[in-house]
Amino acid sequence: MDSGLALYNALVKINVPHDAARDVVSALEHDMSSALATKSDFDVLRNATRGDMETFRAASKGDFEVFKLSIRSDFEAFKAAMRSEFDAFKAASHSEFDAFRAASHGEFEAFTAEMRSKFEALKTEMHSAFEAFTAEMRSKFEALKTEMHSAFEAFTAEMRSWFEALKAEMHSAFEAFKTEIRGEFETFTAEIHTELEAFKVEIHTELEAFKVEIRTELEAFKAEIHTELEALKAEIHTELEAFKVEIRREFAAFRAETQREFQAVRTELESSRAAAKADNVALRELLETKMASLESRIVVKLGGMVAAGVGVMAALFVLLRP
Repeated sequence: MDSGLALYNALVKINVPHDAARDVVSALEHDMSSALATKSDFDVLRNATRGDMETFRAASKGDFEVFKLSIRSDFEAFKAAMRSEFDAFKAASHSEFDAFRAASHGEFEAFTAEMRSKFEALKTEMHSAFEAFTAEMRSKFEALKTEMHSAFEAFTAEMRSWFEALKAEMHSAFEAFKTEIRGEFETFTAEIHTELEAFKVEIHTELEAFKVEIRTELEAFKAEIHTELEALKAEIHTELEAFKVEIRREFAAFRAETQREFQAVRTELESSRAAAKADNVALRELLETKMASLESRIVVKLGGMVAAGVGVMAALFVLLRP
């Protein structure tokens, strides 16, 4: 509104009618509010156009590939058909053109001689007429140029004086407008600085409160995690002790069973030694058979114990995994 008022005062001071000055200011304000776009309008248009372009590019890329393949196949078929037709047409046209050239050669020579003579006569006539027209137009153009030069000099002097007056008026109006804008900008800057300082203090207070709250929650979480870890350590220790007792009991039972089986094998060997004393080969085979059976049973029992230990270790790993 200030710029419109300044423009209105400037137009009135250079003797522009009030109605005309008001119409100029109204038209300028209407154009600035309706025809001119703002930065936000350009941002909205740019974001919408960018999204539309990305969508169109993604859709057009696939369509263009399909269209390119279709056009390539159609073009190859069309090229092959046109090549055959062109070869046939070239052969037919070549023979027809030779016949036509032989028939038209004499007629073309006679027509060329006739047209050359008529063109020479027409050129002579047009040359004389053009010289007369050129002389007439040159004289009229010189008179018009002299008249236009005088009128342009008078118009230039008038416009120069009017423009100097308008420039001085606009310079004074612009200086006043600049001073007013500078004062408003200084006030606005001071207000913004005050609001920023208040906002900075508010943000600092909120950050300090948030830090205290986060620190309290972290301490509580650390205490809870520590309690859970202590309980988990106690539970793991209890399970390990139970597993050790069970393994020790199973190993003792296994050792006793192995000793009994070994004693049974020894007794059987002692009873079989008398019967097989004369045959050392039979005795050796019987001994190897008994030892292989005992070894397989020991391996199976140890495998079961190892599997149980691996299962317990896997369970402990699952419990300790975060």
